[in-house]
Amino acid sequence: TLTLVCNDLVHVALDDHCEALITPDMILEGDYPGLDSDYAITIITRQQDTLNNPLDGAYIGEELTVTIHHVPSGNSCWGKITLEDKWAPVLQCATDTILVACHQSNFPKPAATDNCDASPLVQVVAEEIHNSDPCQGVVVRRVYIAVDDFGNLSDTCSQVFRTENPPAPTFPPDRTFPNSLVNSPNHFRVRPTPFGAGVPNVAQGLYCPFEVSHQDFLGFGCGNTFTIARRWTVSNTCTGEVFEHLQWIRVVDEQGPTVQVPPVSLDLNLPPDNQHEECRSTGFLPAPALSDASGQVLNVRIFTPLGEPVYANGVDGRDGGYIPFPGLPAGVHPVTYHAEDPCGNATDLVVLVEVADRTAPVAVCDEITSVSLSSEGSAVLFADVLDDGSYDLCCVDRFEVRRMNDPCGVSGNTTFGPSVTFCCLDIIQGSVPVIFRVYDCAGNFNDCMVTVQVEDKIEPELISCPPPQTITCDFYLEHIEPAIQSNDFSVLNQFGTPDIWDNCTLIFQSADMQVNLDACKQGTLVRTWVVTDPAQNTPVVCTQTIQVEHISDWGVEFPDDRVLDCGVDDMQVFEAIGEPTIFDQSCELIAVSYEDQLFDVVPDACFKLVRRWTVINWCAVGEEVEDEVVENSEAEIVHVLNGCPLPLPPLPQQGCVFFPPLRPEADLNADGNHSAEPGELVPNDRRTFRDGLNAALFDPVAPLRGAQPDGFITYQQVVKVIDDQPPQLLACDIPPVLIEDNDCSATVILPLPEVEDCVGADLLSFQAQSPLGDGFGPFYDVSPGEYEVLYTVTDNCGNASSCTAVLEVVDVKPPTPYCETGAIIELNQTDPPSITIHASELDAGSFDNCSDELVFSFSSDINDTVKVFDCFQVNLTVAVEVWVHDMSGNSDFCITTLTFSDNAGDCMGDPLVAGAVHTETGEPLPQTLVSVNGTANGTFSTDAEGRYAIPGLLPGGDYSVVPRKDGDDLTGVTTFDLVLITRHILNVQPLESPYRMLAADANRSGAVTTFDVVLLRRLILGIDTALTDSDSWRFVPAAFQFNDPENPFTDPVPEALHFNDLQSPVSDADFVAVKVGDVNLSHSLGSEEVEERQNATLPLYAPERSFLPGEGVLLELAAERERLTGLQFSLAYDPQVLEFRGLGPG
Repeated sequence: TLTLVCNDLVHVALDDHCEALITPDMILEGDYPGLDSDYAITIITRQQDTLNNPLDGAYIGEELTVTIHHVPSGNSCWGKITLEDKWAPVLQCATDTILVACHQSNFPKPAATDNCDASPLVQVVAEEIHNSDPCQGVVVRRVYIAVDDFGNLSDTCSQVFRTENPPAPTFPPDRTFPNSLVNSPNHFRVRPTPFGAGVPNVAQGLYCPFEVSHQDFLGFGCGNTFTIARRWTVSNTCTGEVFEHLQWIRVVDEQGPTVQVPPVSLDLNLPPDNQHEECRSTGFLPAPALSDASGQVLNVRIFTPLGEPVYANGVDGRDGGYIPFPGLPAGVHPVTYHAEDPCGNATDLVVLVEVADRTAPVAVCDEITSVSLSSEGSAVLFADVLDDGSYDLCCVDRFEVRRMNDPCGVSGNTTFGPSVTFCCLDIIQGSVPVIFRVYDCAGNFNDCMVTVQVEDKIEPELISCPPPQTITCDFYLEHIEPAIQSNDFSVLNQFGTPDIWDNCTLIFQSADMQVNLDACKQGTLVRTWVVTDPAQNTPVVCTQTIQVEHISDWGVEFPDDRVLDCGVDDMQVFEAIGEPTIFDQSCELIAVSYEDQLFDVVPDACFKLVRRWTVINWCAVGEEVEDEVVENSEAEIVHVLNGCPLPLPPLPQQGCVFFPPLRPEADLNADGNHSAEPGELVPNDRRTFRDGLNAALFDPVAPLRGAQPDGFITYQQVVKVIDDQPPQLLACDIPPVLIEDNDCSATVILPLPEVEDCVGADLLSFQAQSPLGDGFGPFYDVSPGEYEVLYTVTDNCGNASSCTAVLEVVDVKPPTPYCETGAIIELNQTDPPSITIHASELDAGSFDNCSDELVFSFSSDINDTVKVFDCFQVNLTVAVEVWVHDMSGNSDFCITTLTFSDNAGDCMGDPLVAGAVHTETGEPLPQTLVSVNGTANGTFSTDAEGRYAIPGLLPGGDYSVVPRKDGDDLTGVTTFDLVLITRHILNVQPLESPYRMLAADANRSGAVTTFDVVLLRRLILGIDTALTDSDSWRFVPAAFQFNDPENPFTDPVPEALHFNDLQSPVSDADFVAVKVGDVNLSHSLGSEEVEERQNATLPLYAPERSFLPGEGVLLELAAERERLTGLQFSLAYDPQVLEFRGLGPG
């Protein structure tokens, strides 16, 4: 494969014809195969123009792109070239001496040629002058060089010039100038300028031996014209010849003045009168702008078609003037401005003066007007109605009007026209602004604003109101009430709506519906419409009453007779009895009651229960509740309809109920048959009744089938019970009886045991036997202790069960503590001085309601009975708790204070500094290193109580005490701390104390920021093993007061105590310890319970599902814990299958 490599950049020089042929050899690197004819070369500019080859000098210095293409192989490469011109110009100096006149200033230059520059620059680089004898001529030798456009320099060459003196001078001719170019004779002093009058030729040469002088004679003419007679004298210093010449210089005025007048447009200012039918103008013609070369303008006049104006200065038109009476009418009129100069030159300027009516008419209109809407709901207001005396100087042409907005949607209402239209929508706005416009005959106009009060005086008219209606209660409950309860009153539109007319829209001030129904859903629905229009005219009122009638069409099916065996059936007797089933009771107020009669002597059962049911419909009974109509059952009615007399034969005989098989008109419970259901003792048709319906009244085509409802139905049900099962005692436990007052006794009432029996608790008898006596109490003055209770339960069939329970009477009242107060205690003279105090020594008569023997301790720990006090407490008042415990485990405490003294001075010696290190909650911090720096140095450690002592300090010394503890950075730091810190940063839940805010400042930046959360999270995840900017603990002197507890960073927080000139012991050098990162104080010093963080397992659950490629998946994660404040975890997934898009709230 042929590979072509092009040079990156090639500099190509143009030849002597300013051309360069680009060849493959210039572009390709190294050797290349084939002939030059095998290659095609393309040259383009930066502007993508393709150039011909060879190139010319038009592209010198431009970087061109050259692509060389090997035609046989199709391969190519490209490079860049820059054209350069390195050919120098060629100078051709004359070899002979060149003669020049002595006054000639420009010597001829030699010719220069160049390959690319058609006109190289020729410059003099050196000059030699030989003027020892000017009379014989001056010799000048000049050296030249040529430079082309590209900086190439030619070789130098020289030319020699010799000056020649003329036999006589040439004098300047006479000259005439206009006075517009000359303003004084001084303008013509001898100088070779465009405004000069010329000089003799020999006066201009550098090498001429002549002396030149002149003398002027001045004469003035008109205006600023003048004449100069100039006598020239020229002397030849070589021959002594003198030449003289008189030159005339004249300045003349042949031009008239310049007159300038701006365009003139005048307003009409005179109205028509008896002699003139049209308006005219006697307006002011402006003063002309005048100028003249002489500086003076004379005889300024103005000529109008009516003659000369009334000049403003009373003399001439220099200051303008007014058009004479009777004035010029509207139109364009020629006015001539005439002016002359002192030399009699005159100028006339014709100005076309336009006279026009440009003054708008005066619009006068009614400020407020009223229109009334028609029966079609609209009103047309014509513009001329709004005119209230509008006028114009010349004439008023017409009136027009428009609205500023148009809610009516009338075409042309918002554009000026002869009228505007108003509609009902304008009633809402009330006041409608319109613009009234007055036009004069010249088309000028003016406007004024009118407020139009739109009125509608046509009242609404009631065409018809829907008539009263009557519906049944059932229809109301099924079709009306659900919609009304949903505030959908349109359901009542089936009963009609009012027909009301108005020229505008109707406004329903109210569409009220009152429900006046009693509990039986009987009464009225009153619909009231109050309708007006946008103008609030007298409203129309329409009322419709819908009567809702109550119909007592309810029925009842009573429960079947039952035979219940407690050993077989799992239901209790009273659960198995059942209840009446009421049907078609939607409009009824049904009350069900019963009376039971119990028979203990029954031949085939333990007992028989006869229940007499009474069903009352309070919506149908009269003033006295009585059974006015004795109802027949469905079976009795069918029996009579089938031609059989009452009563029904006793069961199991069916009578005539099944002949024919079904009487639909007598199917009172709508079960579709008259037969007994499987398992029924009494067929349901014998237990089914309709209110007020019996066989004598039954009429299948009459309303309610002929029933005369009285709201009262009775029935008798029989239940037999076979019971040989004893009651089942479910629970015999007795809750403890607590003694809570000062008496050491209680009043006991035994509870009934929890029992289950098929006859129910109402038919059971209970007995209790205990050391307290027979029965359930109350038993008085029962002492603390345990008592055995025997329960016995017997049902009405003689079946019995027993159980034993323990009654515990417990003393729960704590002792009443009394402490010795204000004790001053002297330390024993031991080494070191100390004293041991037992808690019982501080008792001042504590007592208990039950226990004579009490135990005393210094805390809730009953074994904490002894405390040792030493020199640390000297001269201090120490508060201690004295706990009192009774024999029942109850306890309470009192607080007293102890003051310790060292009268013997055994504690005196070198000063010491002592104190305690504890947390914000008072928990001691042991194993804290306390360093002292100053006159003496050393390190001490706090004990289990967090106390420390630094003895042996020199009196008068200066000391700094600094506590330090590090290395347990992760202790107490959890994800919950991160949650609390984040809430503090967001000001959702600020941290509760300044110490917790110091704990949150993990990087000691003096502020709580998100970066602190990042550092603590890295610590929790194990990325960092320790905090880099802080020890794990910080310490603040306990006596330090924060100026702003809500922002402890406003002032520097000390972390050391300083003592200057220490003379006496210090025993209260206490510090508050702050665990960095632990803002919820979850660390537990000395505790064996450690909260796991890195290795804790919390299952997260997500629903199992499948999805298609490209589908967005929302993965909802759930945890088992009910409350989860913070959670930190990583989520692993296959990036080849899923793409993580982000997190959302749960």
